[in-house]
Amino acid sequence: MADELNSLTSTGVLTPQSTQIAGNVGERPWYDRPLLMLLVLAVPMLIQITPWWQPADDAIGYLSLARTIADGSPLRMLGSPVLHYAIGYPLLIVPTFYFSQLPLLQILGLNFAFAMLTAYGVYLWARRYVAGTAFFIAGLTLWNASYWDLYRQPLSETAFLAALIWSGLACRRLLEAKGTRQIILLTIVAALSLIVVSTIRQVGIFLAAGYGVAAIVAVLRRESSWTKAIWTTLGVGMPASALLVVLLLIYRSMAQGHSDAHTYVDLIIDPNMTFAQQLIESVRLRMAEIGRQLLPGLFKAYGHQGEWLNINTIIYAVVTVAIMYAWWKLVIADNDVMVLTFPFYVAVYLLWPFDQGTRFMAPMLPVLWLCAWRLVANRATTLNRLFAGLLVAHLAQCLLYFGVYLAAAQKNTADLNALIELKPSFNDNRFVVCGVGISRQTEMFVNLLLDRRIPIVKAGEVPEQQAKWAITEGADATVPGFDVEHHVGRITLFVRRD
Repeated sequence: MADELNSLTSTGVLTPQSTQIAGNVGERPWYDRPLLMLLVLAVPMLIQITPWWQPADDAIGYLSLARTIADGSPLRMLGSPVLHYAIGYPLLIVPTFYFSQLPLLQILGLNFAFAMLTAYGVYLWARRYVAGTAFFIAGLTLWNASYWDLYRQPLSETAFLAALIWSGLACRRLLEAKGTRQIILLTIVAALSLIVVSTIRQVGIFLAAGYGVAAIVAVLRRESSWTKAIWTTLGVGMPASALLVVLLLIYRSMAQGHSDAHTYVDLIIDPNMTFAQQLIESVRLRMAEIGRQLLPGLFKAYGHQGEWLNINTIIYAVVTVAIMYAWWKLVIADNDVMVLTFPFYVAVYLLWPFDQGTRFMAPMLPVLWLCAWRLVANRATTLNRLFAGLLVAHLAQCLLYFGVYLAAAQKNTADLNALIELKPSFNDNRFVVCGVGISRQTEMFVNLLLDRRIPIVKAGEVPEQQAKWAITEGADATVPGFDVEHHVGRITLFVRRD
C-alpha cells in the first residue's frame, strides 16, 4: 500500500498534503472503507423517508410533468404547454407512477439511491486529493441542511448532483486516457453522461467547459496533444449541446401563443433592475449561499436585498473570498474537471437574478468542501478531527431543521389526505374550483390533484362567477353564495348555491 501511495504522489494524483493526511494507509480506518462509509451516511438519509410531505412549487411542476408522461398524455405542466422545467428529472421519476398516482414515498426511495450514488462518487473523486479524509467530504455533502431540504422533495438537485459527480469522474478518466480505443470509449461514456446531466438541469452543460479548460491545461503541461484536446472536447460537449438546443426549440414551439410563453432564458434579465444592480445583487446572493451551506448554524441566517452591511453578508463575504483563494490553490495543484467547472457554474447564477435559498449552489457542495479542506490542509494532524467536528455540527443542524419540517409536514399531509378524500366531489374539468383564503400549501395540493392551477381569492371575497366549488380551511369558514357540501379535517368544500 505504501508503494501505491508513493506512485500516486509521484504522478501528481495526491498532493504532499494528501500524503500527510493519509497517514498510515495500511491501517485504513473504518471511514476509509466505502461500504462502512455508505452504511453510516445512509442512516440519517433513511429516517427522512416518511409519509409526511411539505410541498414546494417546483416539486408540483415536476410531479405534473412526470404524471403526464406516465399516462401517455400530451406533455403538460399543470395543464399548460409552457413547461419551464428540464425534462430529465421527470423522466427519471416516471417509473414511480406505475406504483401510485402520488408516489411520494417511491420518489424518496429514488432520491435515497441518488444520495448514495452521490456519496460514493464524491468519495472516489475526493480521494484524489484528501485520501483518508474523503469520507468527511462525502459526509459534509450529504449531511447538509441545504441538501436535506432538496432531498425530501421531488426536486432535481439530488439526481443532478449524482449525475454531475459521476460525469465529472468520467471526464477525468477521459482526460488521463492514452490509447486511441480507450479515448474513443471514454469520450462516448462522458458524452452520454453529460446528456443525462444537462437534461436534468441545463446548467450541467458547463461541465463540458470545465473539461475543455482541463484538456487545454493538459496540453500546456505536455500531458496530452491538441488533437486529443480538441476532438474529445467536441465529442463530449456537442451531443448534449445539440440536444439542449432542440429541447429549447420544442419548448418554445409548444408555448407559442400562450399568455405565459417564456422559458428560463427569457428570465435572465430582471426588468426591475439595471444589469449592474442585478449582477451586484447576484454576487451577494451567491456569497450567502456559500456561507450558509458551509457554516453550521447559519443555514437560516441571511440579509435581504441590497443589505451589504448586514453582519451575515459580511461573514459570508469573508468566507467566499477564502473559498476562492483555496479554489485557486486547487487549480494550481491539480487539473480537475469538477474544480474547473466551478467558475462557469457560478457565472451562470451570477447572471440569474433570483433568490432560491441555497438551492443553486447545493450541487457545488463537493467542490466547496474540497476548497474548505484546502484552506486548512497544512494542519494535517488535526484535519480529520476538525472535519469530524464539522460533520457532527452539520448533522445536528440537519436534524433540528428536519424536526421543524416534520411538524409542518404532518399538518400539510393531513390536509392533502383530506383533499384526496374530497377530490371525487370536485374532480370535474368542466367546472371551476376556487380556493378561498387557503394557504399556499393547500393551493399547491389542489393544483397537483386537479393537474391545473386554480383561481384564489381572499377569505370573505366572492369567487368568480364561473366557480362551482370553493375550498376553504377551517370548520367555521363561510363563502358568500356557497353552501357547505363536505368537511374533512381542516378542509371544507363548498358548492355554489343554485
